[in-house]
Amino acid sequence: MSVKVSVLADDSVLFPSRLLAQHGVSYFIEVRRKEGSVNILLDTGIYGKVVVDNAKELGIDLSKVDIIFLTHCHYDHTEGLIDVLKAMKKEVPIVAHPDLFRPCYVKRPSIKYIGVPSNVNKEEIEKNGGKLVLVNHPFEIAKGIWSTGEVPRITDFEDVGVEAFTIKNGKWVKDEMLDDMSLIIEIEDGVLVVAGCSHAGIINILEHAKRITKRDRILGIIGGLHLIKASEERLSKTTEKLKEMKVERIYAGHCTGFKAQYKLYKEFRENFKPLATGMEIEF
Repeated sequence: MSVKVSVLADDSVLFPSRLLAQHGVSYFIEVRRKEGSVNILLDTGIYGKVVVDNAKELGIDLSKVDIIFLTHCHYDHTEGLIDVLKAMKKEVPIVAHPDLFRPCYVKRPSIKYIGVPSNVNKEEIEKNGGKLVLVNHPFEIAKGIWSTGEVPRITDFEDVGVEAFTIKNGKWVKDEMLDDMSLIIEIEDGVLVVAGCSHAGIINILEHAKRITKRDRILGIIGGLHLIKASEERLSKTTEKLKEMKVERIYAGHCTGFKAQYKLYKEFRENFKPLATGMEIEF
């Protein structure tokens, strides 16, 4: 088995490039197997038309997507969904958490909705070919490819990375982002973990991936690590744990933050690279 991940959307872009960056995430993942390939689109960014145009520039045919995987509800991962579905012109399963459509807000500097936009609703999704598969536990979406489902929060130094709120019974309550899910791909004796924002905490996610697959070797991490506002203590503990777990390659962008990227580069050197739109990563 081999895997190729093409970055269709991230917060920066390769130089030189004709592609467009955006605040958001979208990865085209090709899993090549003897019994046939599986193509997964992880998240759809804010601007679906940009994702579609970037895919064309990279020679990627989105009509060949077999599964769309939505990592969590935030608009910068879901708002482009309808435009992407329209470009695909086919029925496709969309794997996500059952809480995907809950209200989600931040309150600072003032109340702002950050969840799935109102135009990306179940009716519009289904009208454009999307078939929602809403599951909150780990399950194999294709042979050797897993959704983490909800990730247990075990570490004492990780949090969701954003002060978000939802509404329950007419009251503001802290949003623990239980819908944050990642993709696990088994490759020979190891695993590749592809995350959207890692609101569950990247160490929690990796430990969960090891439990699900019963494999200890972490071949790589790709995605946002949401360390942009992390304390020095959390950055240090995260880096130490990643080294202890012998993570072999790290590609981190989007919400990771410059300080975290710099620290990861100092520790992992050539085995760390900042993500950028247009990157193609192979395992």
